Amino acid sequence: METQKEQIRLQNLTGGMSPNEFSKLLKKYDPELKQKGYFIPLGLKDKELLMLAASASLGLVLFPSDEATMDFVQDHKSEFTERIVKPTNENHRAILGGAAAGSYFLGVVMKDNKLVKAGLYVVTSQIATQIVTEGFKKTFGRARPNADMGSMAWGTPGKSFFSGHSSGAWSFATVFAEIYKDNKVIPYLAYGVAALTSYGRLHDRKHFLSDVFYGAVAGHLITKMVMRMHEKDDSAGGLMVFPSFNPETGTFMVNFEYQKRRKKNTKLHCAKMPDGPEKIEACIYEAFLRSQ
Repeated sequence: METQKEQIRLQNLTGGMSPNEFSKLLKKYDPELKQKGYFIPLGLKDKELLMLAASASLGLVLFPSDEATMDFVQDHKSEFTERIVKPTNENHRAILGGAAAGSYFLGVVMKDNKLVKAGLYVVTSQIATQIVTEGFKKTFGRARPNADMGSMAWGTPGKSFFSGHSSGAWSFATVFAEIYKDNKVIPYLAYGVAALTSYGRLHDRKHFLSDVFYGAVAGHLITKMVMRMHEKDDSAGGLMVFPSFNPETGTFMVNFEYQKRRKKNTKLHCAKMPDGPEKIEACIYEAFLRSQ
C-alpha cells in the first residue's frame, strides 16, 4: 500500500494521476485489472556486475592487440576453417530465427514446456540485444577490419563495434544454457556454437577480437535481464513503468521510476537468543529497525 505522502510525491512528479488513481479509473472499464505498473528489470546481480567489471578491464588489453590477433587468425586460415565458419557467417539470422520458431512449435507439439519457454525467450532476448547492438554500432562508428583503416578508426560509417552476430549468438546460447543447465551437454554445445560464430567474424575480417568479445558479453548480460523480466524476478532492481493520465489536459502519459536492488533476506540476529520473552522483544525491535 502506498502512503499518502508517496501518492502526492508521484502526482507532483508526473503532473497527472498517481498510479493508484489511474488504476482505479481503468478498473471502471476493466474490473479484473489488478496491475497498476509494469516492472522492467535493468539491474545486474553480483556475479553479473563482476563479469561486467572484468570485461571492461580486459578490454584495455584487447583493443591494442586487435590488429595482431587479426593477423594471427588470417595467417592460420585453411579450407577446414572456411567450411566450419561458413554456416554461421552466411546464415546467421536464418539459423537463429529457425531455431527459435522450431523450438517453440516443437515444444507445443511435444508438450515440452522448456522448449516452448526457450522459443519465446529467444525471440524477446534477440530483439532487446539487437536494439542495444545497433545503438552501439551507430554511436561508435568503428571501421571494420576489411576497410583497411586500422583498428582505431572510430566515428566512421562503419559498424564494427560491437558484433551483432556475436551478441545474437551468445544471447541465443544463454537462453538454452540457462533453461537446460541441468543437462551436462547442452550448455557446452550452445556456448560452443556461439564461440564458433564469434571466431567466424574474425576469420572473414568482419570484426576485431574486441568487437566479438563485447558482443558476447552484451548478448549474455542483456539476455539474463530479459529472462528475469519473463520470470518476474525484481531482485536486481530496474524500472517500474506506470501509465498515467492528466485530467486537466486530457493527456495520457507513461512515467518511469527506478527501483533499487532488493536486499537479500537475512536471518534476524535475535534468532540465536534462547527462547523467551526477551527473544520475542528483541526480534520485534530488530524487525522494526530493518523496516525503516
